[in-house]
Amino acid sequence: MTAVRQAAGGSTGPHGLRGLRVLVLGGSGFLGGRAARSLALAGADVTSVSRGGGPPQAPGGPQLAAVRLDLAAMGPRILRDFLAAQAPAAVVNAVGQVWGGEGNMADLNDRLVADLVATLPARTRLVQLGSSLEYGPVTGPAPVHETRRPAPDTVYARTKLRGTEHVLRASRDGRLDGAVLRVANVSGPGAPGLLGSVARWIAERSAEQPPPGGHVLRLGPLLAARDFVDVRDVGDAVVRAVAARPGRIRGRVVNIGGGRAVPVDRLVDRLLQLSGLPVRREAAGGAGGSPRSSAAWQQLDIDRARRLLGWVPRHALDQSLRDMLAAPDPARGHDGVTGPQNPYRLEESK
Repeated sequence: MTAVRQAAGGSTGPHGLRGLRVLVLGGSGFLGGRAARSLALAGADVTSVSRGGGPPQAPGGPQLAAVRLDLAAMGPRILRDFLAAQAPAAVVNAVGQVWGGEGNMADLNDRLVADLVATLPARTRLVQLGSSLEYGPVTGPAPVHETRRPAPDTVYARTKLRGTEHVLRASRDGRLDGAVLRVANVSGPGAPGLLGSVARWIAERSAEQPPPGGHVLRLGPLLAARDFVDVRDVGDAVVRAVAARPGRIRGRVVNIGGGRAVPVDRLVDRLLQLSGLPVRREAAGGAGGSPRSSAAWQQLDIDRARRLLGWVPRHALDQSLRDMLAAPDPARGHDGVTGPQNPYRLEESK
């Protein structure tokens, strides 16, 4: 961890990460791409590793090195050789499988993390991007603290929790200086999921002549209230976790969220309102919601992030929605893995 200590005292970038060599696994995905760009802007020497190549290069933004590699197909020996050749001071793991079969989820959310912690050089800084769905169903109004015992109720959440446990166990044993950022639902430019799907739906119809009476968007029941955080704030949290002094967050879970539960139906209606599109929302049949979790309510306690990382969310949710409309989800996979789009039902009636 000497490299991290030296980089933290540098003078380039908002967190002094000048020259720190960081690998971002899953760097072509939504969260991984943002983490890679945020780290590069902070002065780090970033290499994105993913099956899809590097994250999109923003005009005038930092240029990132990229390695195209199918991490799911690598065994521990090949992974160890790759990490030894790259010699990173820190690794950010943003790989994850959201949709698909149980085997695929286990491969990327669980077994890859186990291989990673077993092959990283001793005391390497590892920042694992976890999911707030690892907590499982909760009821309000008390915020969910990191000390809550997780009780995940879906394959996705269970496999993500097993990945978290690999990182925590290795860190508490002194093999790694690792931590898990347990991330809430994410909004902002390019966000996937329900909000991203609605933003893309709006973008597709903004160039059309509206039918008489306007567009009608039909969605299944939206009964949940969830915690949302802007993707740029997640990027900032990753930078702060990589830059934290050695041992400060070792073996810790840190919630990264907006700190409040927001009804999902209100967010969808607000997106429609901000778009200026003549459209009304109607209820469609079916269960609606996401198969990733049956949790109907969630609000994260984010005090630990403030205390340990000096992090607070800085993007207001309304601005996050506006920016999502300006740059909707490009219909790619999530977190570095291309896969089926989420099965929310969006229908239009004319």
